[in-house]
Amino acid sequence: MKQTLNIFKIIVLIFAIPILLYLSIGSLFINARLEVSQVSEKTVFVHTLWFLLLPALIIFVAVIYKLKDKISSLNTGKLAKILIAYTYVFTTCWIIIANVHEGSDQGQVFKAAQQMLNGDFSTFNVDGYMGMYPFQLGLALLYQPFFLLFGNTTAFVWQLINVFLICFIQFFLYKITCMMTDDRFSINLFLILEFLDIPLLLFVSFVYGTIIGHSLALTALFFLMKACKNEEHTILNILASVFFITFSALVRNNNLIIIIAMCILVIGCFLDSKRGKLLLFIPLVVISFSISHKAVFEYYEWACKGQYTNIGSYGQPAALAVAMGLSENDELANGWFNGYTWDKYIELGCDPKVAEEFAIERISESLGRFAASPSYAFSFFAEKLNSMWLNPDFQSLWNSGRHGNYIGESPVIYNLYYGELNILIESIMSIVMFIIYLGSFLYILLGNKKISWQNMIFAMILIGGFLFHLFWEAKAQYTIVYYVILFPYAAMGYSLLISKHDKRQSQH
Repeated sequence: MKQTLNIFKIIVLIFAIPILLYLSIGSLFINARLEVSQVSEKTVFVHTLWFLLLPALIIFVAVIYKLKDKISSLNTGKLAKILIAYTYVFTTCWIIIANVHEGSDQGQVFKAAQQMLNGDFSTFNVDGYMGMYPFQLGLALLYQPFFLLFGNTTAFVWQLINVFLICFIQFFLYKITCMMTDDRFSINLFLILEFLDIPLLLFVSFVYGTIIGHSLALTALFFLMKACKNEEHTILNILASVFFITFSALVRNNNLIIIIAMCILVIGCFLDSKRGKLLLFIPLVVISFSISHKAVFEYYEWACKGQYTNIGSYGQPAALAVAMGLSENDELANGWFNGYTWDKYIELGCDPKVAEEFAIERISESLGRFAASPSYAFSFFAEKLNSMWLNPDFQSLWNSGRHGNYIGESPVIYNLYYGELNILIESIMSIVMFIIYLGSFLYILLGNKKISWQNMIFAMILIGGFLFHLFWEAKAQYTIVYYVILFPYAAMGYSLLISKHDKRQSQH
């Protein structure tokens, strides 16, 4: 069993090392940007000032090396509380000053939730929003009671809720980091780096379920890791984990990637500890998600009083999103969402089977082009990956700027989008992104097979997200959740680098 577990770890390393190396090198030389002044999500690639990024990295490493003892001696609990307080103040101020309103898919989900609450279920028409994207019903159902209580201020209320959810994200990342290592320097360095996780803080105004789903997923992961590490309350921890990850996946379907990674984690922990109770997580989470997913559809079938039936079979086939993800895009970056699936689905008569057959043909054509010209395939995927993973703000500023009533109301915010502040904040986020990617790479490279199986979980989630979005439709906002979970890795990576340097110094 130990040998099988080692094989699992080697497979994770084989994928994680090149992915993180690619992101580290890429973030040193390239930044992908979305200009707020543009209506479309057109990515502009710019060369980084790598000759400034490298000195910034050297200064960062030199400072934490010099201050290692002081960082280690900091009161971890107090530092965590200061971080949460800082996050609360920053995010609250941002949603008030930036004055962002829901738009695009956010607005569509809110509109559909409000309509259904008022007895209008026309959104389930084959060419309606929920008729095309029924997977959004979990999020709509979550929003509906808030419309009963808060009416048209529901979006703002959810921005306020996001303030607390981002604090939860940082809290549970902190608790998970403490389970991953007992090295005070690593934990405190993680907390210090979290002060610079600006994209996460800016996502507070984004009410599309990203923050909700991610906070629930990290909560679920915390309980599952407790179950894997301790024999006490194993069943209760598993049940809590199943509840939170099911809720998370209902809100954001992409979190199925995290469910798969958690199932692999459980299998590895079983091989390591031979604790059969851990395997209960897998059937429980499958049953829980399946039943709750079906229950949402049946609720809406009941609510619309038979006007629409078999809602679970509605919508665009997943193959259509893959076809778009593997298509060139003249207006945006390759593979980006450009309305192609919406227009083509309507053109094909909103027939899921016909649309799926069409999509499979388009996918086959794309794969044929890639196979015929490896150089073309490389350039295609390089552009797609760079546009998603090398955007320092992960589309947070564009989302806020496109839907914010900031012009004329706040000169500071206007400057943040268009002026010197924009250059400054983008530069800071670019430096931090490079530091995080490189630190994560160092952790996986230097830690190698010595990394415990539980600590591999973030690498597994990253691999799943990276491979999934290689084929799925692209947006920079999709990858923020994977960037956030790399902060503990980065802290432990630089700690390993310093430790190895100290050992070499002592040997000489």
